[in-house]
Amino acid sequence: DPRKVDSDGDGESDATDPDPLSFQLNKELCENIIKLDELACEFQEQNELNVSSIHLNVTPDVLDHQFIDYVNNKEPQLYEYFKSNEKYNANNIGEKGDVYHLAATLTGLMYVSGFGGGLKCGLMPEKNIDALCGWAGDFQTAMIDARFILGENADYESFKTVMKDLIGCDESIYEKYPKLNERKYHFPIYDVYSDVDAANIYELLREGNADGETLCQVLVRYYEYDYKNRFTRFKSNSYDIIDAKQFTEVHYLDKLYSSIMETDPILLPGNILLGECLVVVKIVGKKDEIKIVWPLFKIDDDDWYDFNSEESLAAYISYRDYLLERVKNE
Repeated sequence: DPRKVDSDGDGESDATDPDPLSFQLNKELCENIIKLDELACEFQEQNELNVSSIHLNVTPDVLDHQFIDYVNNKEPQLYEYFKSNEKYNANNIGEKGDVYHLAATLTGLMYVSGFGGGLKCGLMPEKNIDALCGWAGDFQTAMIDARFILGENADYESFKTVMKDLIGCDESIYEKYPKLNERKYHFPIYDVYSDVDAANIYELLREGNADGETLCQVLVRYYEYDYKNRFTRFKSNSYDIIDAKQFTEVHYLDKLYSSIMETDPILLPGNILLGECLVVVKIVGKKDEIKIVWPLFKIDDDDWYDFNSEESLAAYISYRDYLLERVKNE
């Protein structure tokens, strides 16, 4: 079938490849992002006028849906493309990333959180919020999956074995661990690529801002050259192996309640919003001691996933080894 010919070997058939004789991953995706970016600028200009003059109470959620409708009305083919193309080419050997996951993670990294009580007190630094938008959020999800499979208080080797199976998994994971069919979110290989690519593209964009490089230009360059050492770049710029272990421990930060109250008297025990993250604050032991729990480890108001030291270490070692192995193979 001539429609399936891939002359430049970049994983995109000549029928859809904008430049079938030039190797670059995701050329069609990059070109459509350029079109989407142009529409976003048009929409923003119109929306600023609307918000300032008419819709003063419009919410971000409403604006998002308005933009989707705007794209559908202006460029229905573009709308259908992003509606029907959920995956992108992570390389030219058939492995995929997730377009929606990439976009959501990149948006989280580019967005600067508000300076609410948590950020002001130093309870939730921006770098932690950024990590939770991407790799750390998926990593913690894998830990919860491992708990779901093994039950509470697993030993080091058992937890490590399951974590190694979960990180970067494919569809065969459901055959090995049928219980996972009962859970919605995991840490598959396409999310690994999306997390890593989003972090790398964000760093390249920050570096390129001085030269006036746009997101679209960075995307083209990344999927032409830079993706080949994506894990090396990610380890160097975004993933701190030493700091990573904190994401495996349910109580990620202990503070004296009295010292926090001096900084921000409105910070009270219970569920509070730290920047953009809902966390659990519990008074334990002494009256003035609190525990801050990672958002994803929250089960309900009175309970959370509490991993023991062996589980925590096993999870950390599993992701560290996975990343180092990917770096070694580049």
